[in-house]
Amino acid sequence: MQTAFLLAIALASGGQAEPGSAEFKSQAARVQVTLTVGQYAYEVTNLGASPIMRFEIGQRHTYKPEAPHGWGARITGDAFEAWTEDPSAAILPGQSALFQMRVGSEGAVLGESVARVTFDDGRVAAIDRVWSPQSQPCSSVFIQSAGAAGIILAYALWVYRRGRKRAGGGAT
Repeated sequence: MQTAFLLAIALASGGQAEPGSAEFKSQAARVQVTLTVGQYAYEVTNLGASPIMRFEIGQRHTYKPEAPHGWGARITGDAFEAWTEDPSAAILPGQSALFQMRVGSEGAVLGESVARVTFDDGRVAAIDRVWSPQSQPCSSVFIQSAGAAGIILAYALWVYRRGRKRAGGGAT
């Protein structure tokens, strides 16, 4: 399962970045996403002229939000939010800051979400299709469960038949 996840990351990056990382940008901001085991890290770079005061991205099944010193961070039902009210802690033009969150074991998979960056002057830059943890589709969970049950049933049947042949119950 871990190999399939890493292969999906490598294919999604198009071979242009190391597996587990990708870059997304708008005219005003750049977001470099790095995935490691159980963690999403977002390096946000200010390409605009006004300081960045807020960063937000959709998520599912995460915990332990981390933001730079002077910033607040929280996980809501469907978003990671980080903000500062202190202009000296803001991400100044040309500078970057790192935001992180851990992924829980409740079935999060690699997905995409809109990242929003809010500037001190009130502008909001939206960057589409940024990697983020999303809920595993119910159909996928059902298929995996049904497949596992089928394998267990086939194995039990094989063991049963094998035992009967050894006991002489399968010979005529």
